[in-house]
Amino acid sequence: LVLLLSNVMDASRLEVDAGIRAAHIEDVPLLDLVQDMLELIEPQVTQEQREVHVHIPAHLAVRADPGRLRQILLNLSMNALKYSPGGSPLTFSAHTVTERIPYVVISVADKGQGILPKDQARLFQRFERLERDLNSPVRGSGLGLYISRRLVEAMKGRIWIESSGIAGEGAALHVQLPLAH
Repeated sequence: LVLLLSNVMDASRLEVDAGIRAAHIEDVPLLDLVQDMLELIEPQVTQEQREVHVHIPAHLAVRADPGRLRQILLNLSMNALKYSPGGSPLTFSAHTVTERIPYVVISVADKGQGILPKDQARLFQRFERLERDLNSPVRGSGLGLYISRRLVEAMKGRIWIESSGIAGEGAALHVQLPLAH
C-alpha cells in the first residue's frame, strides 16, 4: 500500500512538474543497496518459499540517487513477485559494460509468465497493464514501470524488458546506469 501510494504521488508530480529530478546523484554501492531492498521483500519471499540469487560484484557502484534507485528496484522486485509463481526463484545481477562511456546493467529476473515482445515497450506507459492481467487476481496500478522509467531517465539511464513471452521462462528487467567514478 505504501509503494502504491508513493507511485501515485510520483505519477502526480510527473504530470505537474513534467519530470522527476534525481536530486542526490552520488556513487551508490550496488550490492549494499540491493541487500537493503531485499530486507523489505524478505517476508513475502519467505512466505512464498522462494530462492533469491544475487550475482553482484561487491565493489560495483553506480552514479544514482540512492533513494530513487531503491524505489526502482523495489518496483521491479514487486512486479517479479506478483507475476511469477510462489516457489520460483528471483535473480538479481549486475555487470559492467565498458564502452566509450562505461555503464552498469542491473537485472531483476523471474520465472513467471513472461511478456510478449509486442507488449514490452507499452508497459512503461502510465496506467498500462496487460489485458491478461486486468481480470486476474494480480492487482496493480500500471504506474510502477512508468515511474521507474522516468526515474531511470532522470539519472541518465535506460530501462527495458527481455522476455520471450513464454510462460515459465519469465522476464528480465534491466536498468542501465552510469558506472561510479
